[in-house]
Amino acid sequence: MRPPPKIAEKLAYSMGGVANNYMANILPTIALPIFSVGLGVEAWKVGVALAVPRVWDAVIDPLVGHLSDSCKSRWGRRRPFFVAGALTTFATYSLLWVPVPSWGPDAIFWWFMVTSFLYYSASTIFSIPYIAIGYEIASDSVERAKLMTFRSVVGSIFSLGLPWVYAMCFWRWEALVGGGSLGERLNALVVAQQQGDHLQPPGYQIVGVALAAFMALTALCTVFCKENPTAVATQRKQFFHSFGLALRNRPFVFLSGTLIFTMFGIFLVMPMATYVNIYHIFGGDQAKAATLLAQVGTVQALAGIALVPVAGFLIARFGAARLMTVFLAITAASFAIKYWTYTPANPWLQVIPLMMWAFSWAGAMLAFNVMLGDVCDLDDLNTGERREGIYGAINQFLTKLMIALSTALSGMLLSWSGILPGAATQSPEAVWWLRIEFSILPFLIALLGSAAFFFYPLSDRKGNEVRAKLRQRKSEPAP
Repeated sequence: MRPPPKIAEKLAYSMGGVANNYMANILPTIALPIFSVGLGVEAWKVGVALAVPRVWDAVIDPLVGHLSDSCKSRWGRRRPFFVAGALTTFATYSLLWVPVPSWGPDAIFWWFMVTSFLYYSASTIFSIPYIAIGYEIASDSVERAKLMTFRSVVGSIFSLGLPWVYAMCFWRWEALVGGGSLGERLNALVVAQQQGDHLQPPGYQIVGVALAAFMALTALCTVFCKENPTAVATQRKQFFHSFGLALRNRPFVFLSGTLIFTMFGIFLVMPMATYVNIYHIFGGDQAKAATLLAQVGTVQALAGIALVPVAGFLIARFGAARLMTVFLAITAASFAIKYWTYTPANPWLQVIPLMMWAFSWAGAMLAFNVMLGDVCDLDDLNTGERREGIYGAINQFLTKLMIALSTALSGMLLSWSGILPGAATQSPEAVWWLRIEFSILPFLIALLGSAAFFFYPLSDRKGNEVRAKLRQRKSEPAP
């Protein structure tokens, strides 16, 4: 087994996590306001241009994972993909923002559709090998917990910039090279402006290229991660064989399936938080609801930064598999109390379940990554090959399909509750059903997930035994 990663390697890996987070979330965050509101493309078309490439993205995940696992190069299995993914992401993300209003909505739509395909393909070239190397560079569950905690803290800090991206598109970037003192130029920079018939952000192309460069540079940091020197590459011609072995791995199917089932319950009701705040807490006042959501979201993010190290310490101390049940039980409790804490009498009470969820879900994600590393170790013991890429890719594939399904069903639930689109207020019955669905459905699903992990077949003790056998087989001393 390789020695524990040093702080520089942890930082390089964490910066790759920042790139991976931005690649996954930045385009859906700003596509609608820029392409629909700013450039005049119909909103449903923008939605199609975002959704269809994500299906393609999910389909190619296992293939990219297998190619990474089977790569044999002088630079290792993962590094060629890091470099190729970073450079192609820079090129394709920059191309997304070439259109201008004079093209017309139809031409802009097709440009966005095609370049979205290219962009999501490029980001997958980086993201799947990146996920895989995290299970390689830390050789036991304790080190994996420390590594994932470090990455989560760094990622949470940089994620605070995501809400500002759209606002930056309205900044007057030309002011930076204008006259006046530095203070005057910075003040002029953040003056918002509107142009044309639409609210076209004048700086969207500059911000687009800057984000592309930021994602590429942070992605390239991962070339400084050291791969496991004892890992054996899989055979390139055995894609379906590797895929089948992963799906026959009982701990993997249990771990990934149970956690994605729990995530389904959470994503199913996530959009309902806005509706509960608008119609239950503020009686239809969208502006007040939006302000409060931004404020409590910031508090939740800061709480996550503070509480992630606590979750990581507990996992390293007591074991990931043992604590997964606890984390999901706290997640279930956080949803159960939302029926009472989302109240017009004191809107800020909703911070309580949000902080509970920030802690428990961060802990569950950390535990999952540690446990998936144990699954890869077991596969190595049984087959003599390392398949981190295929395991990470299959999990990503299932997660993306789950998000698509939960998003569709969430809209159906809102309609079933009696929520009327565009209405200033809703009936008391519709609001009551909305609150029940928002609280009870994820509570029951998370509770089932918590109970299921009592039967998880690869305990922390068994994981340690697997690594001991691997050390013995490879004639390496215990760290």
